[in-house]
Amino acid sequence: FNTDEYRSGFVADALNEIQRACDTIVVVDNDRILKSIHRLPPREACKLVDQSIANMITGIVETLSEPSMINLNIADFKTIVKEGGMAAFAVGESNAPNRAEEAVQNALSTSLFNVDYLGATGALIQVSGDLGMTIQEVDRVKELVENKMGRSARVASGARVCPDREGSLKVTLVMTGLNSPHM
Repeated sequence: FNTDEYRSGFVADALNEIQRACDTIVVVDNDRILKSIHRLPPREACKLVDQSIANMITGIVETLSEPSMINLNIADFKTIVKEGGMAAFAVGESNAPNRAEEAVQNALSTSLFNVDYLGATGALIQVSGDLGMTIQEVDRVKELVENKMGRSARVASGARVCPDREGSLKVTLVMTGLNSPHM
């Protein structure tokens, strides 16, 4: 949606209808994306928005279907999204010395919708790292996400070694039960 359409009430009404019919919805704010890429021609900007959505879907499918060091499965996914309300999908990467912290921060700052993570009810976390990734880094990512949400949230996490990551750590998040100033 875009903010002007939301203010007109059309999008708000549509989102309310969707929420009544679905356990969880992921909302993408086109204005938020377009502001971050405002210097691109409209056709290129739209391609980037489409690519962001495709990456979101691919990330969820890969998280649930590819073998991992610590596996997430469809039951974990169902538990998190059951009656999840508003959800956000986010991805962050880092190759800094404090890559766990920076990857989580990057993920939380790149959500495709303006949300407040405090009070979120659930999170699905996938950590992908190089051969040097440690269990401590995976645990740190989970701890940082839990701290942003609150103690009563349900969290499922997994980890996958990807040798081609070469020093970087990637955090993929699906967070449910979020609040937004738009809703």
